[in-house]
Amino acid sequence: MIRLTKQEKEEICTLINKNTSLNQISIITNKSKSTLYYYYAKIKSRKFSKIKFNYSDEELGEFLGIFTGDGGFYFDKVRYKYIIRIYTGLVDKGYNEDLIKFFSKIFDKKPHNYIKFKDNVCILSYHSKDIYLLLKKFLHWEGTKTYSIKLKEPHNYSKDFYIGFLRGLFDTDGNFYNPKNRVSYGTVSEKLIFQVNEIMKYLGFYPTLYINKKESFYTLNLHGKPAMDFLEGVQPRNKRKLGDCGQEVRHHPPI
Repeated sequence: MIRLTKQEKEEICTLINKNTSLNQISIITNKSKSTLYYYYAKIKSRKFSKIKFNYSDEELGEFLGIFTGDGGFYFDKVRYKYIIRIYTGLVDKGYNEDLIKFFSKIFDKKPHNYIKFKDNVCILSYHSKDIYLLLKKFLHWEGTKTYSIKLKEPHNYSKDFYIGFLRGLFDTDGNFYNPKNRVSYGTVSEKLIFQVNEIMKYLGFYPTLYINKKESFYTLNLHGKPAMDFLEGVQPRNKRKLGDCGQEVRHHPPI
C-alpha cells in the first residue's frame, strides 16, 4: 500500500468531505482508486459490523449447498473486497426472505438484499474475506464455478452436515414433481453429481442417476415413497419447489 504524506492525506480528506467522487479525486491527486479507497475508509472511519460465525454442522452444510447451487464469488480489485452473492428468482420471494433470516443468524449480520429486475433475480450479498475463506475451506472450484464445483476431500463430514448440504442443493437446483411423487436434482458438475449420489446413499436414499451426454447434464431422481422419505428427512426450505408441478429444474447462467 502506497504511503501518503500528511499533506496528501489532508487534501484527500478535504475532497472526500466535499463529496468529491473517487474518480475525480484520482484525477486531482494522481493517485490510484485502490489507494484512495483504502484511505477513504480510514479517513471516513467507516464502521462495518464484522462477520461472526454462529452455525451448527447442519447449517454450515446448508449454506455450502446453497452457494454450490446458486452462489457466486467476485474479488473487486479496486475496492479490495471479497464479494459473495446468492441468487434467487423473483418467484422465490418467500425463500429469499427465509434466507435473509438464516444468513443473519449464522453470520450474525444481515446480508445486502437487492433486486435485479432485468434478470428476474433477488441477490443477497456479503463483502467478507472470512466467508470466502470458509467457502474455500470446504468447496473446490476453478474457472466457471457451475461446471467444476464440488466438496473438498478428504473431510469427515457428519450426518447433519450432509442433510444440510442436500437441503441447500435441493432448494436451489432441485424440484419435486407432485403428481408423480418424484424428487429431482440436476447439475452440470460431473464431480459434484457423483458426490451427491454417494451422500444420498449414505443417508439411506438410493436415487437413479441419469446422464445426458449431449448436454453434459446429470440428474438424480427418487420416486414414490423414497421421494417422500427424502423430503421428510431433508426438510427443504423453498416451499415453492414443493408446489411445482411438472416444471423443469431451473438453469442459471454459469457463475
